[in-house]
Amino acid sequence: MAKLDDIHELDLGSVFLDLQNPRFEPVDDEAEAIEELCSTEDILGLAVDYVEQGSLNPLELFGLIPAKPDEDIEEATRFVVAEGNRRLCALKLLHDPDKAPANLREKFQALASEIEVTETILGVKFADRAEAKPWLDRLHLAGLGGAARKRWTSDQQVRHEGGGRNKASADFLDWSETEGLISGNDRKRKLTTVDRFMSNPAFREKFGFDKSDPSRLHTNRPDADIRARAKRFLDDLVDGTRVNSRMSSADIQKYAEDLERDIPVSGSRKPSAPLLTSNPDSSGKKARRTKPKPPKSPDRAYHSSELDKALRDLGKYKLQSMYHSITSLDLQLHVPLITVGIWSLIESLTALCGRAHNVSFDSFLSFRELEARGVPRKETRTVSDALKRISGAGNTTKHHGTSATFDPTQLSNDLETVSPILAALAKEARNAAT
Repeated sequence: MAKLDDIHELDLGSVFLDLQNPRFEPVDDEAEAIEELCSTEDILGLAVDYVEQGSLNPLELFGLIPAKPDEDIEEATRFVVAEGNRRLCALKLLHDPDKAPANLREKFQALASEIEVTETILGVKFADRAEAKPWLDRLHLAGLGGAARKRWTSDQQVRHEGGGRNKASADFLDWSETEGLISGNDRKRKLTTVDRFMSNPAFREKFGFDKSDPSRLHTNRPDADIRARAKRFLDDLVDGTRVNSRMSSADIQKYAEDLERDIPVSGSRKPSAPLLTSNPDSSGKKARRTKPKPPKSPDRAYHSSELDKALRDLGKYKLQSMYHSITSLDLQLHVPLITVGIWSLIESLTALCGRAHNVSFDSFLSFRELEARGVPRKETRTVSDALKRISGAGNTTKHHGTSATFDPTQLSNDLETVSPILAALAKEARNAAT
């Protein structure tokens, strides 16, 4: 039976998901396991929590068994996770977002850019599944005569969270510290006193505090009004003479009236909104600053309503169908296919407009030809460069055995750049046919 001295630190790369995880039917490889977990077990939410907290829950260890059946536990170098598959999956996808399902890949890439992901995990080694089973039962099964983990009741959860009043007071102190109205040291052991004042309706009214949402402290007064009165209250709180935990309800009401008289404010109101606009941690410190998130990559190739209408007016089903496919397929998954599709669309349009079969479309659309079809002279170089990239990428992707284009963002940008000239070509072809 495993003991505390069986806890080990292992490299992330030596630990693998359980392909026989009870959370899903048995699968053949880790990619399938990732797909199953991401689709049903909210791995993205767990990854978000990891980034926000800066680590996995330190109260939970991984349960590990040798990857090879019957391998001696002391000799094993690769392990399967018997307990902690969701956590391991989140770590693996933050470490390598390309392994995430296509619909979640961008989100994992953005999360991974915000944090340095751990390279190791802490786990307890078990000789085999049978040895790990009693402990897995206690985590995931109900009852067991009191041996299994028991969730807190609603009342117990409220006690743990400190209740709505406590949360409102903590929010107020968190906001005050972030605003520089009280120091982290001065706010220590002041929560109980603030609670007493927060429970008084007259005091709350002077700040416009609304406690209808127990999870967040709301206010309907302007920030300047709140700051002015909060500064006086916090100065008195730190001093301890005019504001302290021994004050009665009548004392607090009198203090609120004095505060209103001594610190006049605008009296204006605004729609009720959370006092805190960031998420300080429980100590009142400002939230950890994360790296700025990269812009969202396009998930579809650029679509031009002008070009779409021009192709419909032209009446060529082939070209309409090609353009629909180009702009409907998942750009991140089908870059090579869309590259060839755009190349083929331009080949067809320029052929309808007189391009000889032995002339490339980027040569056919020279600076002079572009300008003749409405491209401003100052933009002909830009459009020409985009056409050359599309021509080269299409030819390479079509004809080379291994080389292809895999840059979705550049491809979509090039299509956006040449869309006006493509619309002009479609109109030209329609006029020539009538």
